[in-house]
Amino acid sequence: MRALRRPWLAYLVLGLAAVGVYFLVPWDTIGQAVLYDAIGASSAVAVVVGVRLNRPAQRLPWLMFAGGLLAFSVGDSIFNLYGYVWNRTPPIPSAADVFYLAGYPAIAAGLALLIFRFGAVERRAGLIDAALFTVAFALAQWVFLMKDLVHAEGSVASKAVAAAYPGMDVVLLSGLAVFWLCPAWRSIACVRGLRDVARHVRERWVAGHRLAPFLRPLGSGGAAPVDDGALARHAVDASAADVVAARAARSGVADGAGGPADPAPDRGRRRVGRDRGLRVGAVAPRALPHRRP
Repeated sequence: MRALRRPWLAYLVLGLAAVGVYFLVPWDTIGQAVLYDAIGASSAVAVVVGVRLNRPAQRLPWLMFAGGLLAFSVGDSIFNLYGYVWNRTPPIPSAADVFYLAGYPAIAAGLALLIFRFGAVERRAGLIDAALFTVAFALAQWVFLMKDLVHAEGSVASKAVAAAYPGMDVVLLSGLAVFWLCPAWRSIACVRGLRDVARHVRERWVAGHRLAPFLRPLGSGGAAPVDDGALARHAVDASAADVVAARAARSGVADGAGGPADPAPDRGRRRVGRDRGLRVGAVAPRALPHRRP
């Protein structure tokens, strides 16, 4: 039941089951080939379904990923048709090579679109680190694979296609390296949220120290004096909930609604202002020492 409520978990369970069935089917048969192609096609369908369910702010990169996965699946299907239906070796190049090689740029383009959403500083840091890794991988590909393929016997088309595969591996791996090595690789929303947290923490810390001289007299009368640092720390504690409430109201997903963004931005801003006002009013009492009855 839990898997049915979470589509990604249901797909994970079914996918693992399908992989297990794949190894139970008689080896090198048309049934195993059909199951292999079905698993590959299901990955593209799963990405499209995930886009429709989650509605990300930027859908094109995910659709590019789905297109690349679908191209790989079509290439596998054509390759298996040559072996199990037409009973002949596929030529080089063949229609399968067209789809195989088309899948690489589609996935690389999706990664590039995600990388462009990063800030200039994050992109620069990721590019520098990824360039070192990509150059080393490209040299290894050339020395151990591409050089022999380029200088081998055969037509120019066959050698170009054979060398294109390791070349596309370099392109795809470079995009993955840039995306992974960028400091903001987790998500754009996460990065923006962390920036908001840092800004609000800084503002609350300064406000706490500025309010301390005015609130210190309120803590007299037998109670321990109010510490400026304690007041600032209480202000920082309140800032995290403030950021969460503000960003939830801004995106229209407060209280776990999970729906699309609020179509009335003015009402959202008023709600954010109300929440922040409540937070400002709650900072001072929590910073004061408790009196014993």
